[in-house]
Amino acid sequence: MPKRKLNNITQRKDGRWVARKIYGYKADGTPNRKNFYGFTSTEAAQKLADYERQIENGLNVDAVNLTFEQWLDLWLKEYKF
Repeated sequence: MPKRKLNNITQRKDGRWVARKIYGYKADGTPNRKNFYGFTSTEAAQKLADYERQIENGLNVDAVNLTFEQWLDLWLKEYKF
């Protein structure tokens, strides 16, 4: 099956679909990429749309990478005081 490309959604060799999003850049200039996988192109696009909706609503979708100390500092600044 040929590789099809719809915007930033492509089909992998194993048959799954991947939607890619660049959401910023590292200090050295390389892009931070986020991949969303699905068994159909619609599923991958839906996962990407959900991620973009969370960003628009101001949710910190990448908070899972925070250490406890970083999370506590954020909580104290944003919610406690």
